[in-house]
Amino acid sequence: MNLGEILLQAANQHPDACAIRFQGRRHSFRAVAGCVQECTQKIQDQGVVKGDRVALLISNVPAFPVAYFATLWAEAIIVPVNPLLSDSEVVRLLDDCQAKLLIVEDQFLERSQNIGQRCQSKYSLNDSRPHETSLLENPVKVESIAADPVVDCTGVKEGEGDLKGLELDSGRVAEETAVILYTSGSTGRPKGVELTHSNLWLNAKSVSEEKFSTPEMSNVLGPGHVGLAAIPLSHAFGQSNLQNGIWFGGGAMAFQQRFETQQTLELMKQEKVTFFAGVPTMYFELVRIGRQLDIRPEYLKYCVCGGAAVSPAIKQEFEQLFGVRIQESYGLTETSPMVSCQRIDRTQKSGCVGAPIEGVNIRLVDDKGIIVGQGTVGEIHVQGHNVFRGYYKRPQETKEAISDGWFRTGDLGKLDEDGELWIVDRLKEVINRGGYQIYPREIENVLHALPEVEAAAVVGIADAKYGEQVIAFVTLTAADSPNTRDPSSSVIAKIVTDCKKKLAAYKFPDHISVLEELPKGSTGKIDKIQLRKQAGQLKPH
Repeated sequence: MNLGEILLQAANQHPDACAIRFQGRRHSFRAVAGCVQECTQKIQDQGVVKGDRVALLISNVPAFPVAYFATLWAEAIIVPVNPLLSDSEVVRLLDDCQAKLLIVEDQFLERSQNIGQRCQSKYSLNDSRPHETSLLENPVKVESIAADPVVDCTGVKEGEGDLKGLELDSGRVAEETAVILYTSGSTGRPKGVELTHSNLWLNAKSVSEEKFSTPEMSNVLGPGHVGLAAIPLSHAFGQSNLQNGIWFGGGAMAFQQRFETQQTLELMKQEKVTFFAGVPTMYFELVRIGRQLDIRPEYLKYCVCGGAAVSPAIKQEFEQLFGVRIQESYGLTETSPMVSCQRIDRTQKSGCVGAPIEGVNIRLVDDKGIIVGQGTVGEIHVQGHNVFRGYYKRPQETKEAISDGWFRTGDLGKLDEDGELWIVDRLKEVINRGGYQIYPREIENVLHALPEVEAAAVVGIADAKYGEQVIAFVTLTAADSPNTRDPSSSVIAKIVTDCKKKLAAYKFPDHISVLEELPKGSTGKIDKIQLRKQAGQLKPH
């Protein structure tokens, strides 16, 4: 279970199958593996040894998987860096993980020089003492590793490279750290999540072999399948569900540097994409553009949604427009990330995230630490091969998060009669108004069901009288957008009236604010931290 074996296995078993489709060019697994071999040598030439941290500042281009697997083949630890982070945020991450080397895409070279000069801690794993100079101050450009910023695999001739002679340690390293992924910091300072080789290898196996199969039929993401990397590869969702999951069985990967709706549909058609993974806002936009443009990706077979709940209306309309079911799933960075997913033949329950994947267990626990049964809300605890090793250099926080092998997710959920999981809300997002517990997602679901509402998000803010107020933010559908600036308009009045019919009095929002667009984070999820800041400036109705 060496994560690096995913590419090595594909190159040995399917050497001539397509691994990368990018800008009209096609590259086989044999050619890509040859590139990775070259990259591995250049990483080692920089003095990187086993266990060193190698940071990747690379967007969704073929250079990312090349640098990713080269780092694994060099026996180092990958630290993916989201290119959308500020330089100050990147510096904090590199200092925290004590990165030995920074590999950058050409477009980020100037940024990386500034970042390297600002790093305060320059460590070597061998002696843990600061060096007078640091490789961070001379970041390795991707084109110096792999010919050009988008990885020119054409320089590697078919048949070159003795891949069968390349062996990776797959026993001893299984429980060692392969990747350190930093959390978004929504609950405080970002923490480095240590994911092991077996964590990520087994998650990729589940995506490839289990996610789209049924008891009656096995559907493997093998040669001929193409996954579109539109979600960031710097995040766990992109790595396990796209990169590692699609290459595990020999499928190909297409790339989109940043999600743009019409371009996404055109890429799906052009690259013959069979598999797409995205967050709810992506599916919302695909439906919106799908109504307007007659672009139908005829090869698309599988679609997975993660990160948050997708609107039932959007889920239904997506299937009507594109003829593909959306499988809702659940996971966290700390669980590599997948915990559960709807089966391909059981997608009819909107809001349900399916049963746990093979080898993973869940339990629901109330605030007294008692395990609760079917239909009762409790905090979701996860146990299994997907649970992370710990937070990097944070033993106390690791101890608080993992007890007897069970990871406390901080999410609230309930199990139905089929043993399938429903996410209720984030434990820390539950609003306490006058002694009543209110789940924001329940109010959001009511708002999403209204024809006037395009998107919605609910947050709580401190209140002297009730403890917390309920604040709802909405964007309106195109037909009603001219009224967005007038809170007394008939459209807003109708939303208020409809909500009062469907919600208990204590759940009704103290304020409904209309925005042109809801703020989003780097993965496309709604940024509730930003919304809470805005909510603090509002006055209740």
